[in-house]
Parts: sequence; C-alpha cells; structure tokens
Amino acid sequence: MDALRGRATRLWFGLLVLLVAGVLEPPGAHRAAPSTAAPSAPSPHLGEPCRLVERYPVSFAMDVGGAWVGSFAFAGGAARGHVELPSTDSRLIADDDAYVADVRVGTYEPAGGAGERGRLTCRVVPTYHFYCPATGTADQFCLTWIRHRDHGSDS
Repeated sequence: MDALRGRATRLWFGLLVLLVAGVLEPPGAHRAAPSTAAPSAPSPHLGEPCRLVERYPVSFAMDVGGAWVGSFAFAGGAARGHVELPSTDSRLIADDDAYVADVRVGTYEPAGGAGERGRLTCRVVPTYHFYCPATGTADQFCLTWIRHRDHGSDS
C-alpha cells in the first residue's frame, strides 16, 4: 500500500509540475517549429551518452496587471508554457530575444540503414526535460537571452 501511495504522490507531483510549467495545446493548434542542436561529439563511440537540445523562441506580452509574460512552446512543440518575468528581466525585452530549451538524452547506437555500416547515431528516449544552456543543467528551466542583431547597421 505504501508503494502505491508513493507512486500516486509522484504522479500527482509530476502533473502539478506540468500544469505549473505550461498548458498543453489542443489538438491541431499551431506549434512553433523548434530549433534543434545536433549532438556535438566529433567521433562518438558506441554506447556513449548523447543529447538532443531543442530551442524555442519566447514571445512577450504585457498582462492586464502590467507584468511582462513570456510565452513559449516546449516538449517538441507539443506543449506551451507561460512565465511572468521578474522586473529585472523586463528591461531586456527591448534589446534582446529570449528562448527556452529542452533536452532528450540517449546513447550513440548503430545507424542501422543500408550503406551506413559503422556509422553511429544519437538515439534518444522520448522524455523531454527542461534544459538551461547557461548552466548545462537538465531539469532546470531558464530563459536564455540573446542580443538583437541591428539589421540597419553597416558594421
């Protein structure tokens, strides 16, 4: 009974985290195409760990109370999240873009296609984890800010 209660508690906590992090999009809703970072190992070895990082742009809007809220896709574009910006970050909106990232982890395995003998590919498990590029930490949510490029400048 205690094992069942522990699993139910973990399930409830997981659902709560999902609800706090974002609201699932209804079927057929517009999904932002994520930017994917390919695994970076120059010559991987069989069974070596790998990861697939996806980045999603954040759009900002002011809510009725005057606070800036960032909206973003995550989990391969299947879910959407919203986060209120701390007042210290709201000044960045004018000059910077932001993105959030998630990661799937796996290992390098044989590619398995005809003519691909000896070639390895990163096979990831389907579970998405928030990922903070600034710290390199999985299961940590953060906004990553990037300076706007000034397209009107000659330099």
